[in-house]
Amino acid sequence: MTLDTLHLLLLGIALVAAAAAFVFWQRKPPNTEHLTAELADRSKEVATLKAEVASQRQRAESAEKTEASVRASLEASEAKVAEAKTNTAALNDQLTKLRAEHSQALAEAARNTEREASFAREKEQLQKMQLESEGRFKALAEAALLKSQQQFVQIADETLKKHKEGAEGELGKMLKPISETFGQFQKKVDEIQKTSAEDRAKLEEQIRGVNESVIKTAGAANKLASALSTTRHGGRWGEETLRNVLEMSGLSPYADFTEQNSSETDKGRIRPDVIVRMPGGRELVIDSKVSLDDYLAASNESDPAKRHQHLAAHAQKVRAHVTGLARKDYWKGFSDRVDFV
Repeated sequence: MTLDTLHLLLLGIALVAAAAAFVFWQRKPPNTEHLTAELADRSKEVATLKAEVASQRQRAESAEKTEASVRASLEASEAKVAEAKTNTAALNDQLTKLRAEHSQALAEAARNTEREASFAREKEQLQKMQLESEGRFKALAEAALLKSQQQFVQIADETLKKHKEGAEGELGKMLKPISETFGQFQKKVDEIQKTSAEDRAKLEEQIRGVNESVIKTAGAANKLASALSTTRHGGRWGEETLRNVLEMSGLSPYADFTEQNSSETDKGRIRPDVIVRMPGGRELVIDSKVSLDDYLAASNESDPAKRHQHLAAHAQKVRAHVTGLARKDYWKGFSDRVDFV
């Protein structure tokens, strides 16, 4: 039964009551004041019922909007967190690859440095041999100066030139592969440094974007948690969640369950969240309110000892809430109720 149908039904009942009162008043003129007062009371009841129906409709529309907004916010937060995890994994793979390439380049540089040191030692030995050869030829020239100074000098110069050219040629051949290898290595190192700098800049930019997304997502989650931690919003959230559970179970409002029914008892007025109509005419009372402050604090706490304290406080509040529900004696305030809540 919808709110509009209920509204029309209540209005029809009120009109029938008013018509009956009018007919009764026509049949018994002497009791006019009493009938007039009764008609006024019926009119007030009709107005009250209209106001209550309008209020129920407004609360239902507000609850639907709140539920849709919260659900959309949660879905957006989950999507952003999943995207951030994917981006972080890809960036970690790129960083691992760059580190491996950098390690290979360092190893190649160490090997080339060792080759250069070896060739430097060989060059030093060749230069030393050249100096020794020059010294020996000079001694021979001075010894043979008396016989044929010009001829000896010419022969010595030619011999020295040949030795020098041979030594320089051998040294050039030995140093040429080193120069070519070092040039290729320097070129590769320059390319790696350039690529590494570009990748590092891109990586830093992506990390900044991921951090901003995580900060925004955390802010939205904190706002949602703060809203649910208040008594008013937490209670409303519990009522809407309870209604969703009942409807997903196949129960219909007003037919299978009713909400916010109030009753007077010897301990005062009681108003449970939901009364479910069970087979056999029995009815089950449900109260969905519970404090979430300590539970949310435990979820955000990294220290095991403090987390245990928050969970213990949450359990204590739940136990106190159950005790408070037991004191209300719902089964005494309503007829045909089961003896538990």
